[in-house]
Amino acid sequence: DPYLWRGCPDILAFIPQLIFIEAKVWPNKIEPNTPQDDFRKLCLKANIPHYEIHSLEEIQKIVS
Repeated sequence: DPYLWRGCPDILAFIPQLIFIEAKVWPNKIEPNTPQDDFRKLCLKANIPHYEIHSLEEIQKIVS
């Protein structure tokens, strides 16, 4: 069931809208056909921002 929040990202923030941030260690990324990929697709479908980041600098760019 895709609505059970499997694959939920590491960070949820309200700035001022809800966003999801998946933190990965470089060079890792969200792999296709995984719970994280399914969750990202649900966010895209619902127009909810979903980011994949590899550094604190990337988070700062998103939230500023």
